[in-house]
Amino acid sequence: MKYEIRHAAALLSTGHGMVDFYGNFLPILLPLLMTQFGLSLTMCGVLVMVSSVTTNMLQPVIGCVMDRRNFSPLLPWLVPAAAAPMCLVGYVSHTALLFLVVAVTGIAVAAYHPRSSMLIGRTAAEGRGNGMMSCFIAGGNAGMAFVPLILVAFLDYFPLRALPLLLLPTILIAVLFLRSGLCAVSTLPEHTPTHPSKLSHV
Repeated sequence: MKYEIRHAAALLSTGHGMVDFYGNFLPILLPLLMTQFGLSLTMCGVLVMVSSVTTNMLQPVIGCVMDRRNFSPLLPWLVPAAAAPMCLVGYVSHTALLFLVVAVTGIAVAAYHPRSSMLIGRTAAEGRGNGMMSCFIAGGNAGMAFVPLILVAFLDYFPLRALPLLLLPTILIAVLFLRSGLCAVSTLPEHTPTHPSKLSHV
């Protein structure tokens, strides 16, 4: 079933850019975190591994879970969930909590990708699926590309504890998602009728 939702591709692509933006804070913040927590190079490597595993390798698991339940109502909260932990990292005082922060961000990023890509397919106009998916992918790449510029420029003027200011755009995108109607789009697999040749004859 196709759903006609105005600006769905633009919203989902923007959200993709935002989760990939916040999800790639760690490499930029790592030198500051090494100093703040006294991390060794080995611990930094483990931290990056945790980020990679939760962000990328958990996606198939989360996707399989989402095939069984409609998680579209969670869509507005995934971008803030990806952003908030890393934006609050300046208030973290223990190394164990730092690992938890990185893991929670990774899980939120991993959850956004299968959910939003499915919604792109469900809301794409006839004959425009490839174009909309391309815009969706480009949105994520743009988010990753601008992390070094924006985050480094921000930290040139503000301390690490000012990072929560960067949460403001996530509130806006959450409101737009809530108002868009995307939360009402079911992403459960549609029932496909059995092909006549596969029906058993009685």
